[in-house]
Amino acid sequence: MGRGPRRDARRRRLSLRGARRVNQPEPTGVTLLDVARLAGVSESTASRVLAGSRPVRDALRRRVVESASALAYTPNPHARALARARDAAIALVVHDITDPYFSEIARGALESARAASRTVLVSDTGRDPAHELEIVRRARAQRVEALVLAGSGSTDRAASELLAAEIHAYERAGGRVAVVGRHLAGGDCVRPDNVASGRLLGEHLVGLGHRLVAAVTGPDGLTASDDRLAGLLGAL
Repeated sequence: MGRGPRRDARRRRLSLRGARRVNQPEPTGVTLLDVARLAGVSESTASRVLAGSRPVRDALRRRVVESASALAYTPNPHARALARARDAAIALVVHDITDPYFSEIARGALESARAASRTVLVSDTGRDPAHELEIVRRARAQRVEALVLAGSGSTDRAASELLAAEIHAYERAGGRVAVVGRHLAGGDCVRPDNVASGRLLGEHLVGLGHRLVAAVTGPDGLTASDDRLAGLLGAL
């Protein structure tokens, strides 16, 4: 009989605990896009404000913060980690891996990557701009850490603009790009002076007394071939 009050007190404590559980707000499923829409900003702006990754105007920051508070938005740490994750690999894109020129570039890339504990994924375009574009798209989808375009740029402006757009999107997502040769795509550039090399060759031939010269150029549609020929013709 004496244990009755204790049991009653215990029941009251359990009841209060249950009430607290019932009264706790259920997950709302609010997304970053919901916050952005309420604040009247883009999703990327809302992300920058809440992550504090880049400076944002005070008025925009205040709207985003107030919207997130009103919606009880809570960032998902797992989603953030996934979004920031990148494969510790470098995509190397060459035109023809059997060409000694590209083989030497690949060897240098492999040696540097090994020293930096990185993996190199080598792709061969077959000198096809459409295939090169597809390779870059795949590299972007696989979220590789860096992209190296070792082949000459294309003289096809439409193809070059498509490639440039894909590369710029990759860079905006945090990827690094390096190119070898004259490209419209941008990125860090290692640019051999093909015009000067063609001119030096022409000057040497002229110095030997040659006046009629036949030139066997590289494949059509490549900036390297055009630049070398332009330099040669300029010296003759």
